[in-house]
Amino acid sequence: NPTEKEYDAYRTFGNRCNNTLRTVRDYLDKVETARLPRIPLSTDALSLRAVGVVEKAAADRAKVTAAHAAERTLLVPAHCLYREGSTAPTDIAGAAPSSPPVLGDRVAN
Repeated sequence: NPTEKEYDAYRTFGNRCNNTLRTVRDYLDKVETARLPRIPLSTDALSLRAVGVVEKAAADRAKVTAAHAAERTLLVPAHCLYREGSTAPTDIAGAAPSSPPVLGDRVAN
């Protein structure tokens, strides 16, 4: 019964359960993924076939991107990176906004 929380080894494997369980334990010790936490049955997941398709597409995309990748140097004006007076002491406590920032608010360095 797959919904059982515990199984009786003798009912499952018979009189040779000790040897069988030792063999299973030895096998699981060699499998890296056996130590990972299990996923609950209620979890939605992709099928193995879908995962394979995604992995292949990612590998193909990485191959194409690597073939066209080139190092570029961008020239960025200093005023775009540094605001004049930004290292001077300020009275930031008096300028604190009355509400928390939201996504898209501008900030000054």
